[in-house]
Amino acid sequence: MPHGKITSQYRQRGRLHVLLLSRSPNLYICGTLRVGNRSERAHFSTKLHHAMPGAWEAAETMRLMKEKEILDRILYNRPPPRPMEDLVSDYLARYDYSYAVKADARDVAAAFKGVLVGDLDRTKIEAFYKRRFQAHQLVARWRHEHVLHAILALALKEKSLQEIPYWNRVRRQRPKDDSVVKRFQPGEVELLIECADPHLKPVIALMYATGARVWQTVSLLREHVELERERGRVIFPKTKNGHSYIRPLHDYAVDQICIWLLRRNDAHPQLFLTGAGKPYTSHRMGGGHFWYCFRRAKERCVAELKRRGFPERAGVMERATPHWLRHNFANNLRQVYGMDPRGIADAGMWESVDCVNRTYIVSAPEIIERQVRSLPLGRPLGSSTTGA
Repeated sequence: MPHGKITSQYRQRGRLHVLLLSRSPNLYICGTLRVGNRSERAHFSTKLHHAMPGAWEAAETMRLMKEKEILDRILYNRPPPRPMEDLVSDYLARYDYSYAVKADARDVAAAFKGVLVGDLDRTKIEAFYKRRFQAHQLVARWRHEHVLHAILALALKEKSLQEIPYWNRVRRQRPKDDSVVKRFQPGEVELLIECADPHLKPVIALMYATGARVWQTVSLLREHVELERERGRVIFPKTKNGHSYIRPLHDYAVDQICIWLLRRNDAHPQLFLTGAGKPYTSHRMGGGHFWYCFRRAKERCVAELKRRGFPERAGVMERATPHWLRHNFANNLRQVYGMDPRGIADAGMWESVDCVNRTYIVSAPEIIERQVRSLPLGRPLGSSTTGA
């Protein structure tokens, strides 16, 4: 067929046509589809070479599918078919999201691969979250659902979806305790470590000295630490934001780890083991054995604080969790050295400075503290507010 010429079967008005244009050897689908007073124009390449066997038949099939898509949109307001993985790709291309958001978005694409956006319903979504998250992982599920909702909101904006399907979403869990109390007085963590079982002492000490999470710590290998006083180092090969870090290790933690390694007589490459001398089974959760032993050490520490005459601090210790060590690490850097939030985020392996400001730092900025302490309080009647 000559370039730019249309056969008689494509001369009907008010429909799409398969054309061979002069500027390209590929076949094009062009035209305007009219229904009543509504119309929609199409002009795109099929990417099929006109001389390829079966190219015209394949282009005709594409034309019929495009016409059906336009008719569904005009007559029934049906969105065009679009796979979920394509929608996720468009979502990730719009902005440079954090590692956690990218990981959750890719998880959505893998879970609903091959599923059309319009076919996603409550049953599919709730079945996915039932498989993906356990009953106690409410915060992680809430964050994941937030990403899925943002992806579907993009589909709604681009008219690939009529409305976001309803599913039983997890409500945001507010912190049970104020972050102000998630701090330890000098000597309290040391007492907690004294009350812990031998295999748990080095784990708490390393978290105390670095602010690391539980699963980061219990998944370390022997090769990830350098145990030399005043030159101790620890390598975290994998963190929540996907980066690896090398951080200094305080001599107190070095001593506790050395004592633990001297007690061992095994060939396990893991740095930390359970009380039974076996590696932890779940890196993410730290294993149920860790939580049981931490609770037992905490009960001993609470009893010892009460015996020594610190009932108020014993009440705080009763509510303590391993994650409090991370809060304590951030606030120690702030109060002892006056470190800025960016430095605290780098030291504690936080990706977001806003998270450090909002969740972990509980002290006032230095300028506010200085001005509040210099207020003219406690002066006699008639004295000047600016006088000494």
